[in-house]
Amino acid sequence: VASVIQAALSAVGEPIVNRVLVKRMKVMEAINDVSPAMMLDFFKTTLATNFLKFPFFEAINAFCAALPIPPTIRGFFTGFVFTTATLPVTNYRYRKSMQLEVNWSNIYEAYFPTVIRDIVYGICRNYCTIWTLAAAPQWSATSPQVLFIVVILGCLGSAPFNEWRGYLLQSKGQELTFKEFFKPSNFVRSQKVINAMGAGAVASVIQAALSAVGEPIVNRVLVKRMKVMDAVRDVSPAMMLDFFKTTLATNFLKFPFFEAINAFCAALPIAPSVRGLFTGFVFTTATLPVTNYRYRKSMQLEVNWANIYEAYFPTVIRDIVYGICRNYCTIWTLALNPQWTAVSPQVLFIVVILGCLGSAPFNEWRGYLLQSKGQELTFKEFFKPSNFVRSTSLGAIKQGLALAVGYWCAPPAAKFVSGLVAAIRG
Repeated sequence: VASVIQAALSAVGEPIVNRVLVKRMKVMEAINDVSPAMMLDFFKTTLATNFLKFPFFEAINAFCAALPIPPTIRGFFTGFVFTTATLPVTNYRYRKSMQLEVNWSNIYEAYFPTVIRDIVYGICRNYCTIWTLAAAPQWSATSPQVLFIVVILGCLGSAPFNEWRGYLLQSKGQELTFKEFFKPSNFVRSQKVINAMGAGAVASVIQAALSAVGEPIVNRVLVKRMKVMDAVRDVSPAMMLDFFKTTLATNFLKFPFFEAINAFCAALPIAPSVRGLFTGFVFTTATLPVTNYRYRKSMQLEVNWANIYEAYFPTVIRDIVYGICRNYCTIWTLALNPQWTAVSPQVLFIVVILGCLGSAPFNEWRGYLLQSKGQELTFKEFFKPSNFVRSTSLGAIKQGLALAVGYWCAPPAAKFVSGLVAAIRG
């Protein structure tokens, strides 16, 4: 299970990260340079190589753990043996992710910086785990929060050697100069992307994948008033794959901003309902261009400046009402079942569906305003009870399922984040 999850996430993240690391592309340029077909093709490589690397890593770990030597020497020995044995697999993956030729002359490319990087990463991570567990004894070495901290610190500690590796992996004839390659902005960008893709963005990737499947269908039911099966037939797998690039990129824009707004509003000395109203207003006003961009991409419509703030008022009101409904439903649900938490998948599934149902009239109003010019249904036809029930129930179930599955998958994925980061950093 771990190998498959990491293979899927690596197939999405690795081609992007390698372009940022070696070609020094900006993040959005790297995302645009990677097609869904490339990700699917690369998944075959990540899955096969994961089944080679993971068992070998466990065997080396078990062997070294039995040796009567200090942790630092054990880490050095483990890193040296593992990297030396698996570097051909690592470089094979790298070259496949960049669509470069693989031959015997490049399977041990950038050997020294890779060995040093992995040894330093292992030692940093081991010591950071010890210090973190000493500071918080209630956590364990495989707790998601511990992995998040120690993997990022391990990546940062070994970052100079990873940059050296990236410099040596540049394609002949396309090399950047030493000064250009090691610009501080390039260094910071590549390490931030590696850390985010390795640990901090698991939920975003999972939800992007679920949204790529569900959103085009839900939007057709909401705006075009299609029946569910008609909408399913109208969306091809190729359209879903292409839309996945949009959901992934926009998730990485919206999620950090949402967290920043939440943190700011939580510090304000105001009532929860007022805070919810303010949060909904600021967040929706700032991100509506992204929301409408996603909608138009999912419907294969043209995107321009004239429609990025389309259906502004119903969207703002919908999100404010949704936020308030969800907050109160969370309080009531936790009061009924104190053993659950606010981010338990079952709680999210319940409160998100109830929030969607509470804000449904404003979502329907938004759908009515988003109809394409010349193809509008009449008010009476659009708001038929059967259409309302169909679009509201489907949208609520899709949203509740996406969030619940995202939070359900994120902790086990985070437990395996060390292997994922090792794969991505390959």
